[in-house]
Amino acid sequence: MARIPEEVINDIRNKAAIEDVIGHYIEVIKKGNGYVAMCPFHDDHNPSLSISRDKKIFKCFVCGTAGDVFSFVQKYENTDYVTAIRKVADLIGYKYDFGTDQAVSTFTETTLHKIMRESVTFCQHELNSQAGTKMKAYLQKRNLPDEIIEKYQFGYNPSGNLLYNFLHRKGYQDKDIIEANMARLTEKGISDVFYDRLMIPVHDREGHPIAFTARTLDPNNPSKYINTTDTPLFKKSDVLFNYHRAYETARKEKFMILAEGPMDVMAFDRAGMANAVCSMGTSCTRNQLSLLRRITNRLVMGFDGDKAGQDAIFKVGTLAQGLGFEVLVLNNNTDKDPDEIINSSGPEALKGMVTNAISWIEFIFTYYRKLYSLNNYNSRKDYASHVLAEIKKLKDEFDRENYLQRLSQLTGFSTNALDKSSGEVRETRQQVEQPEVAVKAKDGLTIAERTILKQMLESPQMCNIYKQELNFLRDRLSNTLALYVIDYYNHHDTLVISDFVGSLENDQLKSLVYEIVEDSLIEDKTDEKVFRDAIKRIKVSVIDDQIAQKSQEMKNYTDSALQARIANEVVSLRKQRKALLRSK
Repeated sequence: MARIPEEVINDIRNKAAIEDVIGHYIEVIKKGNGYVAMCPFHDDHNPSLSISRDKKIFKCFVCGTAGDVFSFVQKYENTDYVTAIRKVADLIGYKYDFGTDQAVSTFTETTLHKIMRESVTFCQHELNSQAGTKMKAYLQKRNLPDEIIEKYQFGYNPSGNLLYNFLHRKGYQDKDIIEANMARLTEKGISDVFYDRLMIPVHDREGHPIAFTARTLDPNNPSKYINTTDTPLFKKSDVLFNYHRAYETARKEKFMILAEGPMDVMAFDRAGMANAVCSMGTSCTRNQLSLLRRITNRLVMGFDGDKAGQDAIFKVGTLAQGLGFEVLVLNNNTDKDPDEIINSSGPEALKGMVTNAISWIEFIFTYYRKLYSLNNYNSRKDYASHVLAEIKKLKDEFDRENYLQRLSQLTGFSTNALDKSSGEVRETRQQVEQPEVAVKAKDGLTIAERTILKQMLESPQMCNIYKQELNFLRDRLSNTLALYVIDYYNHHDTLVISDFVGSLENDQLKSLVYEIVEDSLIEDKTDEKVFRDAIKRIKVSVIDDQIAQKSQEMKNYTDSALQARIANEVVSLRKQRKALLRSK
């Protein structure tokens, strides 16, 4: 891959608005003079990723991840540095001939991957053969257009162990076919896991087939759908159907639709909404939701309108709320699923349900209303208690007051009584919502060292004074950073923070730079007197440590001559300390 000149890298970095680039991947919120976001690099519940627009750097104050715009893209996309530069350049429309070299894929196709790929091809062929006539008729009855059938790679595996025989003839070993869960060992020998079923492949994040969800048309079969069991390629609790296709659209639209099953995902696609995924069931795990959080923090629950679907919305939505999602709910007041809606009422009806999705608190009012009667006191009290718990979580005071009034009207309980109950929880919530960061008070020595570093980052003249007057810092990481600053000035006339951070490979150093430049306790402007005072503070700390060490040594000796010698050394050190403090 061709080398990109440093001046081009710096130019791209300086022209890229870091908040916009990060906002391309996750939700970014303006706060004061900077921006914050939910950190995608750990299980973040409160916005802990801080973004400095002026310095063009970011830092998470929980997990410590920090860097410049390229660092973010590199880590988020799990790619190499050069590819991250190209991606940023593409995002901001930067024109530069990067050459024809393409990033080499790190994907290695294993034997199991090949088995899954071959299985998809075989099943697609069978669906379009004479054997697949019944399945093709079923798909037509479901009003699935050919482009959807092709896009989602529908297939058919007939009975008679045809898929196993096909893979066997291809030279794949039985143990690998079984490990991929495409066949199983029975008392009668090896047989297909999926037979006489419509086959819909499930893919990993990069679009490689790793599993199947398969439907039978036999009305007497109790298992309408069966899925691939966990394999080395596929872990159901970590995978979302259609994620690899929905990723870009969801990022652009800034929300994801979570559906109940693959056919519902396709219904949303047919309605012009390609940002839908599903977990192949009504349950959804923390890992799957965390995968979605890498794209957006807005989630539209697109489950069925029946009781089972509503219960699933409550369960998954509650989990999503706890992970920091803004949860909306499909405005579906029917008992139909999205696939039935689009077939009976058309794509515009389904699209309208998404456009007019209701808020989580609106769903809560309706959901608990179906569980509790408001005709008796105890039931009304239980209803009020459940809904009130959700009202307390609302961050907007206006919303809290309005929904409190609404709850009062529904239950007959006074707003005063409800407000008293909610007041206690508001106080608790304020405590819970404090950033999950252990804030450690900085001592004088730390402030002095960071003052030195901040001024060195601002001025090469301060670097020269540092080298002449001190040339070391007591904290190991700070001392290392000082060496990097000096080295940077040896090759550059000026230092731009984002360029300098981009030159660092150590994440701890990147994090330290962010802490220093954003530290409000340290002046931004260079001041030689302040700088020299900080140097003096470090020199004094060294003498203090020497005095403490000598004093301890004196206690350990019984020889009076040795004690006298050490005492003289302590007196000398104290004189040095006094002279240092008096110096200007």
